Amino acid sequence: MEILDSLPTCVLVHLDGVIRFANRAMGELVGHPPGDLVGRHAAELFVVSERTLPFPAGSTARRLVHRDGSVIPVEAHPFEIALPEGPASGVWITDQRAHKAMQTQLMFTERMASVGALAAGVAHEINNPLTYVLANTELLEAEAFRGPTFDLTLVRQLLAEIREGAERVQGTVRDLLVFSRNDDDEGPVDVRAVLESSISMAANQIRHLARLETEIAPVSPVFANQRKLGQVFLNLLVNAVQSLSPAEDDHEIRVTLSEEDGQVIVCVADTGTGIDPAVQDRIFEPFFTTKPAGIGTGLGLSICYSIIRTLRGEIQVRARPPRGTEFVVRLPTTVRDATPIPRSTPLTQPGRILVVDDDPLILRTVSRNLKRHRVVTLTDSEEALARLEQEIYDVIVCDVIMPSLSGIDVFRRACAINPDLAERFVFMSGGVFSDSDEEFFRTSRRPLLTKPFRREELAGLVSSTLMRLGPAA
Repeated sequence: MEILDSLPTCVLVHLDGVIRFANRAMGELVGHPPGDLVGRHAAELFVVSERTLPFPAGSTARRLVHRDGSVIPVEAHPFEIALPEGPASGVWITDQRAHKAMQTQLMFTERMASVGALAAGVAHEINNPLTYVLANTELLEAEAFRGPTFDLTLVRQLLAEIREGAERVQGTVRDLLVFSRNDDDEGPVDVRAVLESSISMAANQIRHLARLETEIAPVSPVFANQRKLGQVFLNLLVNAVQSLSPAEDDHEIRVTLSEEDGQVIVCVADTGTGIDPAVQDRIFEPFFTTKPAGIGTGLGLSICYSIIRTLRGEIQVRARPPRGTEFVVRLPTTVRDATPIPRSTPLTQPGRILVVDDDPLILRTVSRNLKRHRVVTLTDSEEALARLEQEIYDVIVCDVIMPSLSGIDVFRRACAINPDLAERFVFMSGGVFSDSDEEFFRTSRRPLLTKPFRREELAGLVSSTLMRLGPAA
C-alpha cells in the first residue's frame, strides 16, 4: 500500500464496494483526506447517474464529484489486488481534464498546419481582386476629375468591378474565419456553406495539380460545431492534394454532398497514390502517416475521426479504382433553428443613433448609410460613455475591438448607468474574438454585424431595433 500511496495516479481499493484504501492523489482529486474516504461506498464518489459497481473491464468514462460540488471527468480502470482478508478490487482513476486540454491543443496545431499549408493560396485569392479594386479606384478618381465630361458607362463598369472584387475578398476572409474561431458551441450547421468555404480555401492549391469536380446539393442542417466540421473538410481536401503526384497528369479531386435516409453524406475522392490495404486499418491512428517526413503532422485523419464520432457520425475510407482514395463522412441531420440578421425591414421613424468605432472611415461609411437617422459618431469609447450619461440614444452601434475601452467594456459600463440600454446595443466587428468575447456573445445574445457588412444589413438591424423598442425615453 505504501507504493500505491506514493503514486501520482489516483487509486481506490474496495471490498464489495466499500473503500478499504485511497491514496493521497485520490484524496487530492476529490478534496477529502484519504482516511475520510475509507469506509464509504465507492459509488458515492460519482455522480448519481453513474453510481454502478462493479466497474466493467477496460476503461470506463465516469464523473467524480469533488467536495465543493464540482464534477471531474475521469477514466476508471479496474484491477484485482490481494488484501490480508482476501481478494479485493482496485480502480485506477485518470483525470481527463489534462487529456482534454492536450487534445484541444493538438486539434489547434493541426488546424493551423492545414491553414498554413494554404496560406499562399489565401494570399493569392485576396491579392488578385485587390489589384483591380485599387487600380479601378485610381482610374475612377481620374475620371471624376474630368468634370461633366466623364464617361458614365466606364464609371459604372469600374464600380461594378470594385464591388465584385470587394465581395471576393469578403468571401475569402469569411472562409478563413471559419477556421480561426475558438468557440466549441454546437448547434444547427449549414453543411453546404461550411463545405464550400473549405473548398474555397483549398481551391488555389488544388487547381495547380488537379481538376476540381463538385456535386453539391442542398441538404438539411446537422448538429455540429462549424469550425470543427470545417476542419474535417479542410483536412480531407489537404490530404487529397498531398496524395497527388506532380509527375502525373489528369488528376481529379471530386467532392459531393448529398442527403439520404436522414444522413448528410460528404465524399472527397482523389486520383492520388491510394492507400496500401496493409495499413488502411491504421490511417485514423494518431501520428500514423504514409507521407514523407515533413509533410503533414500525422494528426489530420485521427482528428477527423474523433470529431465525426463525437457528432454521432461515421467516417470511412475506401479504394477508388483504378487509382486513388475516397473518404466518406456521414452525419445525422437535425432541424434548422437559426435566426438570421434581418436584411430588410419596413421603414421606421428616424431615430437618434450613436456610432462608436476607432476607425474614422468606418464611422463615415456608417453615417452615410444611416443618413435618414440623426447620427452621432465618436472614435473615443470613453467619450461615448460620457455622452451616454448625459444624452438619450435610440440605438448604440458599437465596435467590439477598440483601444482604451473595448465595445464590451462600454456595454457593461453603460448598462451600469442605465440597464435599459442593454437592448439598444448593436455590435460590429471584424470577427476576431478572444475566448471571453465569445462567451459574452453566447450569453448576452446581442446582435453582431460582421465587417464587412452590407448597407441593407446595417439599416435593417437598426430599423428592427427601433421597431422593437421604440424611441428611448
